[in-house]
Amino acid sequence: MQTSFKIKYWALFVLCLGGSSHLRAHPPLESTPYGKIPAFTLLEKSGKGFSQSNLKGNFWVANFIFTRCQGPCPVLTQNMKVLEKSLPNNVSIVTFSVDPDYDSPKIFTEYAQSFGIKKENWYFVTGNKKEVYSLIRSGFKIGVEENSEGSAITEQFIHSTYFVLVNPEGTILGYFDGNDPFTQKQIPLAIKIATVNQERPWVLKLPALNALLNLSCAFLLGVGFQFIRAQKTVWHKYCMVSAFTLSTLFLISYLTYHYYLGSVPFLHTGAIRTFYFIVLFSHTFLAIGVLPLAILALRYAFQGNFVKHKNITHWAFPIWLYVSITGVMVYAMLYQL
Repeated sequence: MQTSFKIKYWALFVLCLGGSSHLRAHPPLESTPYGKIPAFTLLEKSGKGFSQSNLKGNFWVANFIFTRCQGPCPVLTQNMKVLEKSLPNNVSIVTFSVDPDYDSPKIFTEYAQSFGIKKENWYFVTGNKKEVYSLIRSGFKIGVEENSEGSAITEQFIHSTYFVLVNPEGTILGYFDGNDPFTQKQIPLAIKIATVNQERPWVLKLPALNALLNLSCAFLLGVGFQFIRAQKTVWHKYCMVSAFTLSTLFLISYLTYHYYLGSVPFLHTGAIRTFYFIVLFSHTFLAIGVLPLAILALRYAFQGNFVKHKNITHWAFPIWLYVSITGVMVYAMLYQL
C-alpha cells in the first residue's frame, strides 16, 4: 500500500472525527436557558385561587389572550385546543388574560364553554392587572401592553402569541409560535426530550453517535474498496467486517433512540423540506434492501465463493455507501439546520 494512499484516507478519517466532535447531540430543545417562573397566586375561572400548586409538578403550556379579542386570540385558543389532543394527559394548559379587568371568572367560563373546552387541567387565569402584567413581563419575559391608539376594544391590548412550555420545576423550556402549525409537533417533542434528558440523558447523544457510525462506515467502505483493488484481501476483509459491525451498532442505536423519543419531525419548509424527504425516503428504502445483500456478500466471502460475492457486491457496495453517506446527511438536516 503506497504512502500517499495511507495519508489520503487517514487524513479523511481524522477530518471526519474532528468534524463530528462539533455536532450537536440533539436539537436545542433539551436546554433550559430561560429562567424560572416566580411564585404567583391569581384567580382561576372556577373562582378559586390559582398557583403553581395547582399544576401538581407537571409540565404545562401557557398562552396569553383576552376574550374580547377578535383578532389572533380565538385562533390561538383553537390552535391550543388542537395541541391539547397531542399532549399527555398530565400536561396542563394555563391561559392568562391580558385584560384581567374585564375577563372575570364568569367571562372566562363562558369563553371556555364557547370553544367546547372540557379538559380538566386547562386553566383560565385572571386577577389583579398589576400582578398579571408583572408575571407576564418578569416571569415569562414577554411583552404585554395596553394599546392606547387602538380604535376599538378588540385592539386595545398588544400581547405575545407565543405558547410557553414550562417544566415541572417551573423552568421555561422554550417559546413556540402559536400560529405555526409545526408547534403542534414541537411541543410534544420538547416534552419528550426534557423527560428523557432527566431520566436517560445518554439517549440524547445517540443521534450524534449514529452520524459518527455512518461516517465511519462510509470511510471503511471506501478504504475496503481500495484494498480490494490493490488485491490486499486480508485488509479488505477487516474493513468490510468492521463496516458491517458499525452498521449493526447503528441499527441498534437508531432503534433505541426512536423507542424512547419516537419520530422527530422536520421543521423546515420550502425546497429544503422536499430535498430532506427525498434523501430520507431513499435512505430508508435502500437501508432495508442493503441488509440482506450485505449479509449474503459476507456469507459468500467466508465460504470462498468469490464469484457470487463479486456479483452481490456489485449492487451491495454502492447502495451501502449511499445509505451511510445519506445517514449523515439526514442527521445534519434534521439536527443541525
